[in-house]
Amino acid sequence: MGTDEETLALAGPETQLIDLGTRALLPGFVDIHNHILSAARAGKNPQLFGTTFEEAQQYMLRGGTITMGDPGPGYDKIDEYLAFAQTGRVRTNLYPKFNTNCGEPWGEDQYLNYAPVLDPSAMARIIGVKFYADGGSCNLQAFSFDLPEELVSRRGLGDPRGDLFVTEEELTSAVLGLQAVGYQAVIHALSRIHRRRASG
Repeated sequence: MGTDEETLALAGPETQLIDLGTRALLPGFVDIHNHILSAARAGKNPQLFGTTFEEAQQYMLRGGTITMGDPGPGYDKIDEYLAFAQTGRVRTNLYPKFNTNCGEPWGEDQYLNYAPVLDPSAMARIIGVKFYADGGSCNLQAFSFDLPEELVSRRGLGDPRGDLFVTEEELTSAVLGLQAVGYQAVIHALSRIHRRRASG
């Protein structure tokens, strides 16, 4: 970065110069958490994503996204995603689910059917596994949320907070187990900022 004179002084005989005029050049964006391929496949938001993987890819490229991550694709979709991404133009990282969004085990550790692919040059990779640690998309709100008093009373809940699916020990064991096989661990956990009310 610098003035034209400073930059051009670094050019060599093999340097290709492209005059952008007044336009800006930005690096490609890495979006590590989206479900655009899932949305396109399900026909959601067709006006944005289209209804095919190719249309979804074009949507991402128009916005400057060159690498994406999809945490938690359904096991019925992974092979389809991988086949498309291997010949696509957006580098795609998938994170199969360790458990369901309700905290229940995902039968027979299905993620083990997809060995981690850590080669950074690969267009389609399985690099980690998604673990749901608390609620928010199933049953009660997440653990960091205080439940309405009426709900706590009506259900006879002993804790006014939302769902927490695992203990600290269970989470530690799960993460160490994933790392031992070569996966990154991606953990779903919702947080909430508690603000004190200003007094008088």
